[in-house]
Amino acid sequence: MSFINENDSTKELMAYINELIDEDTYLIYDKKFTLKEEQEWKERILKLQKKNDGYSLIARIDGKIAGTTTAQRGKFKEKTNVVLGIAIAKQYRSIGLEEALLKFNIQLVRTNFAKICTVWKLSNLQYNEKFSQNFSALEIR
Repeated sequence: MSFINENDSTKELMAYINELIDEDTYLIYDKKFTLKEEQEWKERILKLQKKNDGYSLIARIDGKIAGTTTAQRGKFKEKTNVVLGIAIAKQYRSIGLEEALLKFNIQLVRTNFAKICTVWKLSNLQYNEKFSQNFSALEIR
């Protein structure tokens, strides 16, 4: 697992997210990204990381992106709150990756800058229900 960095392929990141969009996984995105849009997203994440206001972690299996998890700090009075996101490629679901990524992300956020974490799970409903059974609360204080 690694933080997104300038060396990560924008084309690979775009292919990963667009595959999830094609699958209709309840992402907040409703249309595929262009290479330009993905590059802009990557640059925003890199800026967040430099300011310590957020990050994106990439998990790879056999060199392929298997999942991502993000954290973004709130603004103003909500600066101590962090929203987490998680997305797992279809072929890597239900192998424990989602739980491992989320637990790692929560630990990282708690030790670095948050009092409250809100988790956004990005997947289909059946998968969400199964995933939720492993966590007693989605808002972690």
